Amino acid sequence: FVVRLPSVDKLKSINMAEKIRNNVEDARILGDKRKVTISIGIAMSGHERINSEEIVNRADQALYMAKHEGKNRYVLWDGEKNISKNTNTNNELSGILSGNS
Repeated sequence: FVVRLPSVDKLKSINMAEKIRNNVEDARILGDKRKVTISIGIAMSGHERINSEEIVNRADQALYMAKHEGKNRYVLWDGEKNISKNTNTNNELSGILSGNS
């Protein structure tokens, strides 16, 4: 799925991704006790002029890095470092979120 967050800064995006991650992890489907987790890739466009396809591509790259790093986490795509990682601890997010479990 993709979540578009217009006019949102990096910290608000990170907070939203962490909230989504926590809600999915805490959900119990039909009383099932097993935990479901989610990996999230985040990409921001900021003042950079890029099309929506490129933003989704960057979020996808970050998503696959999150899965590669151990799942149940988010990764923020960062143009300078290519990607910025974060584990499943309470931290921050922003932009377009691309995720699946």
